[in-house]
Amino acid sequence: MSAHHRFLVAAVALLVALSLVSASGAFSAMTADRPTEVAVVDDGDAYLSIEQTVDQSSVADNSSGVGNSTSETTAPPDDVANDSAPANNATSAPAHGGPTLELTLTNRFSPGVTLDNVEVRVGKQHEEISLAAGESRTLTFESVECGADITITASGSDVSTSLDRTVECD
Repeated sequence: MSAHHRFLVAAVALLVALSLVSASGAFSAMTADRPTEVAVVDDGDAYLSIEQTVDQSSVADNSSGVGNSTSETTAPPDDVANDSAPANNATSAPAHGGPTLELTLTNRFSPGVTLDNVEVRVGKQHEEISLAAGESRTLTFESVECGADITITASGSDVSTSLDRTVECD
């Protein structure tokens, strides 16, 4: 091998070694400012709105000894398809003579966003439902404790939300 070829091989080897050691021009981290808007709204105006009504008069009327939950559905507007069948997967808890809680949930997400899995827990009672866009559902939980935890989780159509509240007795 001639001296010229040895010099050429050495130069190529040096360039390869330098390219392995030096930066490639790519980056591994970046910082960017993006505009973000966060709005806090009342429960009645949220994407999954919730309104609660507590009936204290039911305390004296409950003599059955069993607490339970029921649901009532309000259809979405005519321009929204409703493929969700009412589901009543309520779990009962022993009654203790507490008030009756009505929770009205409304899906206020964009048309076409169905909440396929909405789970509502009030104390030891729970119910699972689905809500089409624009649909409202009223759930009734009997014999609840004032101040009991209300936990709602909902998901579907690439969205999810959750919230924690308490039973508000006057």
